[in-house]
Amino acid sequence: MTQRAQASEESAARTLYDIAQVLESAEDSDARVVRVLTRLRALVPYERCAVLEASPGRAPRLFTLSETTEAERCELLSATTSLLARVLEERSQSGNIASGLGNYLAVPLVGLQTVVGVLFVQGSEMAYEERDVQRLSVVAATLAAYFSMLQAAARESERIRQLEQAQQAAEAASRAKDEFLALVSHELRTPLNTILAWADVLREKDVREADRLRALESIERSVRAEAKLVQDLLDLACIAKATLRLNLRAVDPGELIKNTLRSLRRRAAQKAIQIEALLDESSAPLIADPDRLGQIVLNLVTNAIKFTPQGGRIEVRLERKSGLARIQVTDSGVGITKDVLPHLFGPFRQADSSSTRPHGGLGVGLSLVKDLVELHGGKVRAESRGPNQGSTFTVELPTSDVGARAAEPASATLVAQGGALAGVRVLLVDDDRDICEVLQFVLEAQGAAVTIAGSAAEALGALELSMPDVLLSDLAMPGQSGFDLMRAIVAHSGPAAPPAAALSAYAPGANRERALASGFRMLLDKPISPDALVAAVLSLAGSPAARGGMRVNESGRR
Repeated sequence: MTQRAQASEESAARTLYDIAQVLESAEDSDARVVRVLTRLRALVPYERCAVLEASPGRAPRLFTLSETTEAERCELLSATTSLLARVLEERSQSGNIASGLGNYLAVPLVGLQTVVGVLFVQGSEMAYEERDVQRLSVVAATLAAYFSMLQAAARESERIRQLEQAQQAAEAASRAKDEFLALVSHELRTPLNTILAWADVLREKDVREADRLRALESIERSVRAEAKLVQDLLDLACIAKATLRLNLRAVDPGELIKNTLRSLRRRAAQKAIQIEALLDESSAPLIADPDRLGQIVLNLVTNAIKFTPQGGRIEVRLERKSGLARIQVTDSGVGITKDVLPHLFGPFRQADSSSTRPHGGLGVGLSLVKDLVELHGGKVRAESRGPNQGSTFTVELPTSDVGARAAEPASATLVAQGGALAGVRVLLVDDDRDICEVLQFVLEAQGAAVTIAGSAAEALGALELSMPDVLLSDLAMPGQSGFDLMRAIVAHSGPAAPPAAALSAYAPGANRERALASGFRMLLDKPISPDALVAAVLSLAGSPAARGGMRVNESGRR
């Protein structure tokens, strides 16, 4: 080797060393790559030079010298992109590591057996030699290792970010659940405290009539509030386990909304809130579960009443648009902040869960609305201009193709009139004495003759003595269940078995199919209102005033 050649090799070695030193840090990586291109000229003379980085999942990035014009960048981007595709093809076919050897060279950047880019140089009229290819390949390998390191660091950074996000989400969910459980405890205890306090007052002999009526109204409100809280929790559990089933049928949405609003106007009147219904009577029927659709409307309007101040206004609108039934509930209430809107329909979420919050409740009503709407194949959204600007909740549900209007089968309500059950013999089976006494009181007030049995064995004994017109039996009892009792009666009496209704405190509909298979004709969900109980017995006894084959679901709410 000549002295000149040796000096050239030593210079090249120093340049390669300098390049390696430049690429030791990930800080300001783009500028470091450009510095490498600048120093590359001492190894491989060029007029134009560029590096194209092609990492998976990202758009290719082009690195050029700072003096490169925008037009030249566009040309280099097009050229290097084409060359990268060509290099990849040649490498897969022949394993070549370079393309060119004319007045340009293109060397792939191979990191961990994966091509991460291409290094491109273009000279003048002079053709490149094999020595230039070798030197360029060393620089390409160094850049490939550098880009691979940057990509690995980026992946690790993203992994850490995702882990931190997951941890923050888990911690937020845990806090939300803890707050929710605290709210459950508070909201369940409050009605119980009211009931117990008024029960003590009513035991006094000198209670004035006005105070007695006040106590009864307060107890009724507390019981209904307690029943709704428990019902919401059961619904959430059913949805979470995917066990909630819809009893679909053709429903007139306008009539359903009218009936729901009728039950809420008294509550709105207590705050002097005006409810206006703008209903498109020509709206097509929906294929929906009337109880669940009523629950959707009830929850939305109840929520509007809750957050609308004294003297406010609520508008409920029903319209048909693009094959959808659109139900909108708009209020003039406290509004919703932008940071709350994205989480409004999430479980265990409340805008204010502090102990000083002005509004009670568990905050699960809107979560149930979202789940029930989606089970019907619809969508729900909330809009608000901000605090004290009111809010609008919009539910969109697909309409049915039924041509004729189908009225919704009314839920079982019947204004109790004296003697409605005169002459009807009822056998009531329940191991809870308090429930037996109150149901007996309601039925006997309508003229029914009620026999009470505290177990399945007692009921079978009573049936040996006298066959009732109607059987009402709890499902969950010690020893033999209500299912066992009904199967025994059907096996013994066959077609002569009395018409029967099952009483259940489980989630609504949870045991309906099993109850019907055992021989019951309907399932009554506890707590049962007096009107619903009387209507059910009339139906089973075959009264002309009754609605045959109905299913009653009355728990102080829809």
